[in-house]
Amino acid sequence: MARLYSSALYVAENLMGDLSEPVPAGEVWVVRDVTLLQFAGSAGAASNVYVGDALTLWFIAAHLDPTVADAYYHWEGRQVIAPGSAIRVLTGESTQVRISGYILTLP
Repeated sequence: MARLYSSALYVAENLMGDLSEPVPAGEVWVVRDVTLLQFAGSAGAASNVYVGDALTLWFIAAHLDPTVADAYYHWEGRQVIAPGSAIRVLTGESTQVRISGYILTLP
């Protein structure tokens, strides 16, 4: 029986902009957990954070406002990211991002 261990699929500090992490050939990623954090006092106004793959945005943390208070968002679920696709994160403000899940190897 195969054992599954959670892995950090994508980790970024102070991410701002549009960034993607491709799934290597021969692997399938199952995203289980997304954590986003913006700190109070960051420059700028409200910002949305979008997380998804190349085709679909499946998590949106709407209108994070780092000038009011620290903003923390968390998502749990199961999203399968196929080889050749990518995890994609878009944000307009400096954001801490941690995405974890399973890395499966294709036969």
